[in-house]
Order: sequence, then structure tokens, then C-alpha cells
Amino acid sequence: MRRFSELQKTHIPVYGSSATMQAMRTKFDYVENASHSFGGVPRVHFIDQAAPVEISKATITPLPVLHGTDSIHGYRVDCGGKSLAYVPDCSAIPEITFQALENLDAMILDGLRPQKHPTHLSIGESVEILGRIGARRSFITHLTHNSEHHELQRRLGEAVTVPWDGLEIEC
Repeated sequence: MRRFSELQKTHIPVYGSSATMQAMRTKFDYVENASHSFGGVPRVHFIDQAAPVEISKATITPLPVLHGTDSIHGYRVDCGGKSLAYVPDCSAIPEITFQALENLDAMILDGLRPQKHPTHLSIGESVEILGRIGARRSFITHLTHNSEHHELQRRLGEAVTVPWDGLEIEC
């Protein structure tokens, strides 16, 4: 963050829930305090995001999901008539969030490993949820090394894509 804020010569906006932003302000109090005498401090601006926000031509909507017992956010991005949702780190999706995941061009969802996990979706749970959402393209992410890429893609077939480094998605 430090290098990016230096290059841009401005504070970088960091969005999140009120609880997350309060934790960030506590843990990283020095980033908003320009009076620190040491150099190399990233400059960020913490922004509580409880509602959709417009950034450039995109509307970014926070989506409540669960990470174990913690309420966190995934995001839906709508731009130019296309839509993508990114929920890379969750263990459950509340019913209200499923409504916000309708009519997606692409859905990217957590699927950590084959076995159940207390704070992440398993691959099977992820595939089931991706089927329920019914996006035009579905991707599973946050995979561990417990799954061999090509074998997992073969098992999932064409319904769900196992992404790779450098993959670009066009909706």
C-alpha cells in the first residue's frame, strides 16, 4: 500500500464494514496519522461501506456473508450492463444475499478443499451454491494444495471453472 500511495501521491481508499474499519483503525492507526516521524508509511483512508458505492463507472455492492461466526462482505460489481460477484472467503451465504446474487454474468466463490472447514466452504458446498446461483460463468477459488488443478477441473466438468494465475474474465 505504501508504494501505491507514494506513486499516486494520495491516500488510497480502503472500504469495509464498520466493524472491520474500526479494527483497521486500531491495528493500523499510524496510516491515517501524518504526524509519525518515520518514513515509508502507507497513506490510506478507511471508509465504512454499508451501501453500494460508485467507483469510476462501476457500482460495488457489499454482500453480507459468514466466515465462521463472523459477518463479513463479499462484493457484487455492476458495470456497463455486466455483473460479477466475488465472495472468496466465506463459510455460508445468508438468504438475503442470494437475492443480490441473481442475474450474474460471473460468480467467483470460495471452495477451500474437499473436506468441511469451519470458516470456508468446501469444494462440494461451493459447487452446490454455484449451481443455486446460476451465474452464466462460475469459478471456484481460494483452493488449497489438497486439490490437483486438472483433476478437479475434470471432475467439475464445464459447470464450474477452476481458475489459474493470469486468468482474465470477460463477462
